[in-house]
Order: sequence, then structure tokens, then C-alpha cells
Amino acid sequence: MNDKTRTVARSYDEDGLPVWHSQTSPTSMTTRAECLMHPDRIIPVIFVPGIMGSNLASIDAERSLKIKNIWRPDLMGAVTKIIGLEPRERKAVFDPSNAQVDQNIVVAGKPLVNATIGFPPKLIEARGWGTVFWGSYGPLLEYLESSLNDVMRWDSSANKSTIDGEWAAYAAHGVTVKSGEKNCTLKLTQSELEQVSKYWYPVHAVGYNWLQSNEDSGKYLAKKIDEILAHYRDKWGSKAVQKVVLVTHSMGGLVARAAVHPKMGNAAEKVLGIVHGAMPALGAPAAYKRMRAGNEIGFSINPLTVAKSIATWMFLGAHGQDVAPVLGQSPGGLQLLPNQNYPNGWLTIRAGGVTYSITGNPYHAIYAERDKWWRLVNPDWLDPGGDSGLKYDATGKAVTKTNPAWARYKLCLSSAEQFHATLGDSYHPVTYAFYGADTGHKAWGKIQWNIGTERFVMRGPMAVFDTNAELKKLAMDGLPAGDDGNGTVEVRAMNSSWMGDLHDRFSIDDAQSMGDGTVPHESGLAPGTRGGAIEQWSLAGFDHQSAYLPEMSNVMSVTKYAIAKIAQKADWGDA
Repeated sequence: MNDKTRTVARSYDEDGLPVWHSQTSPTSMTTRAECLMHPDRIIPVIFVPGIMGSNLASIDAERSLKIKNIWRPDLMGAVTKIIGLEPRERKAVFDPSNAQVDQNIVVAGKPLVNATIGFPPKLIEARGWGTVFWGSYGPLLEYLESSLNDVMRWDSSANKSTIDGEWAAYAAHGVTVKSGEKNCTLKLTQSELEQVSKYWYPVHAVGYNWLQSNEDSGKYLAKKIDEILAHYRDKWGSKAVQKVVLVTHSMGGLVARAAVHPKMGNAAEKVLGIVHGAMPALGAPAAYKRMRAGNEIGFSINPLTVAKSIATWMFLGAHGQDVAPVLGQSPGGLQLLPNQNYPNGWLTIRAGGVTYSITGNPYHAIYAERDKWWRLVNPDWLDPGGDSGLKYDATGKAVTKTNPAWARYKLCLSSAEQFHATLGDSYHPVTYAFYGADTGHKAWGKIQWNIGTERFVMRGPMAVFDTNAELKKLAMDGLPAGDDGNGTVEVRAMNSSWMGDLHDRFSIDDAQSMGDGTVPHESGLAPGTRGGAIEQWSLAGFDHQSAYLPEMSNVMSVTKYAIAKIAQKADWGDA
């Protein structure tokens, strides 16, 4: 039959099944409607977002100051409710035990997921797209849905399949991306692309409670994987689908690794492979900085992610006093701190021209420290408005008072340490990864506190006679005498100098490591150097939150390439 054809756009019904709509025409019009069916073999692609990328609602609104949508950056009303909260109120709202994933795509009559891909609302909900911050991740979900399912196109005139234009470059000359200082060519053969095109890739998103432990979130993700596989088996038959592909951002990488870990989610046999993006595999010193000095407003090329950055700054706070009550009770947040595998000596203090390092297991040496001024958190900040923590008597001796908030913090800290001890360097055997290593988006690879000049103001020129030993005592053993919560601390060391007490200010230095503004390259490269990733790319040009925007062509190129490579492992549906 040589009649001309016109391709009818494919859409989906509420159950996710393909449908086509075409108008009838007079018999004199011989152009035939052509409906292109997607394959009946399925590889679900599941996106797992980063911290604060999942929408959260309270379980019991009475416990969260009657605020239901506790983290919904797409909803301006939810943002404005929380911006003015005091630290003690913020702590009540962001209680991990009272938070759950918010799956609604319409809140207060306002649609928050404006998908342009033609999905009906019920299908958008079923795909989990309402569980993630749409302004940040929605464009990626739609991009992957479109691109992964258009690898090969049917050419009616030639009566054969051809590689779609977007994918043709991979087979022709390869797609070049700059990885570190080298140009890397991503090449896929004709047969590899034909293998990719044998499968349908429905794109899902799984948001999670990012306040709770990533172990719990990993188990939750493993359960969702089971539900998604069961859904397609029910609709398409037991042989149509066997495994999923996971694509992760930031903390979502820790969640995915927990999901496939044999002692946590134990879902490795249900996962074909994982693509990790911008994962703080070993933690990030930025978490320490934010607990001490508050959140910074990150740079972004996208106005929607700028909005999220500002919302984050306002929600969790611009000062350490605002951030500590929330993250101090959040196992998930504490699991982003540099863990026991992070390069030792990342916390440094410079005084008198000498740099001193705090070394050892950071959970004991740094995070559990209550007295020293360089500690992770002021115990008083964990219980804003309460009467707890460390007080000092007239001699400067620390006096410990009953502190339930500190006890809770220690439990969360212990949970974080155990999580990373168990997770270790465990990765799915089919892992691909990319990370940011950009001098234009520096991150804290180390935290350095620099001494000021306060002692000269107080004691005049005699301060020049302070010895290195005396300054070391101030730097390493000094007690906090004041903290502005913005990265400057007043420190005192009593009777530490020939003139008596030493007193000065220390301030956190600017970020110095290549990174993406949040995750330094020291942590981002771990999947390749420690985890056995099959391929890993060191990329530039994006800030942390904007990593997966479709306009990040280098990220899109490596992500699609990695998924295509993972798809080569699929063998279900073959005769």
C-alpha cells in the first residue's frame, strides 16, 4: 500500500495506556492516519530527587502549627506561611516524625504540576510527578519521557526504522562533552540504539521524606519499585517488565544506594542500573557551614530554581540559629555531613600563620563536641526558646543542664554514623555518575576558620608577643564567647597567655574547591574512585540545584548515554 500517511500524536489514558485521536475525513482523502505504538517491553525510569526536592505535608496539622503543606516551594501560599516563623516554630513544623510525602498535584484549587506532555491528571499523579518540586524537576521528567521514547522513528516512505535526529549524533560521530580537562566522546552503535528502542521508558518520580533517615527513605523507594513493577505487570503481563532504571540527584543518590543495599532496601535485583548526578557520596562540608552560619542564596540560571534557593534560604534560615533546630533533629540532613570516609582534616583553623586540623572520626571529634567553639552546633540552638544546653559559670567552666534536644540530636547523629558505616562504598554494579567540578561554582571542600584581629584591639601592640603555642590553645581549645550565627565566633581561652586570657574572633573562609556550589569534587568523584562506577564524568557549567535542567546539554548528553548503556543489559521479552 503506497498511500501517504500522517502520524497521529500519541497520548495516554488515565491508566497509562496509549491512545490516539484522529478525525474522520472524506473517502477522497487517501492520506492514512498512522499510529505509532510503543514497544510492549518496559523499562520504567524512576527519578529520585535531592534534599528539599520532595514535597512534604504534615501528618497531623495540629502538631505543625496547623500548617498542612510544610514544604511546597511551587505553592507561594505555603512559602509565605513559613517565611516568618521563629526557629522554635520552624522546628515544630519540620518534625521528621510528622512529615509525609505530599502527592497532590492540585492544592487549594491551584494546579501545581503543569505538564505539557499531554498526560491526564490521574496519570501524572500515578507517575509520582506531584511528589517532587515541579519548577526544578518537571522539565527533566518531560524531557526524558519524550527523548527516551523517540530513539527510533518509523519511516513510512522507506518502510523501515531510522534513528531519531536527537540520537543520530551518538551513532554517527559521537556526542562530545568536556569531562575535566579532556573531551570525552559518547558513542552508541546502531545495534545499541536498536536495543534501546525495543523498550518503552515510562518516567516516574519518587519523592521521599528527606527529614528522616536515608535508610528509611531507601526502604520506601524499594517498596515503590515493587509497586511500579507490579503496575506494569498487571497491565502488560508478567513478562513485559523485570527491572527499573534509577536516575538520582544529590541526596537521592544516597536513597537509591540504600534501596539496593542488601541490609536496607535489598532491591538490587529489581534495578537494571543507576545514574547518579551531583551526589554528595562522602558528604559535603557545606552542611557544616550551614549548621554554623546559615544557608546562602545560590546562583542559578533558572528563575524557578532561584525561587527555590530563596525559599530554602528563608525556610531553613539565613543564620545557624535557624538551621540547627531543623537539621539537628533530622537524620537525613545530618547524613549530608562529611562522613567517616571523607578526606580527613577537612575542618581547619588558621591562627598566627599556622593551620591546625581537627582530625579523626568526625562524628566523635566534631559533631558530638559540645564545648569547643568549632563544634558543629551550639546545644542552645537545638532547643530555641528553651532553657537547655551548656552554660558557663563565672570561671568559664561549662555547666551541663538537662537537655532533651541534645539527647535527640545525639540519637540522630548516631543514626547518621551507622548509616554511612553500613552503606560504606556499596554501589549498584551497573552505576554511571557525573558531578560538578567548576571553578565558577566553588563549594566547601574544606572549612577553614581564620583568626581575626580582636586581640590587638583589646591588648594593643603587646599582642604581637602571643606565641604559636598560645594561639594554638586559643584555636583548638578555646570556648565560645559569642556567635553571630553567620560565620563569626568570639573565642576565649582563659589564662592561656602570659598576659592572662586570650580572646579573638574567628570567621569561616569562602568556599575554595571546584564543585557545583554545594557538593565539592572531593565528594562527587567518589562513585568512580571508590564505588566502581562504569563511567563517570567531571562536568562544569551548572549549579547544584540546576544540574538536571534540560538546557544543561552536557548533563542531558551523559544521562541519556548512561541510560542507553544500562538498557543493553535488558533481555526480557526476547523470544
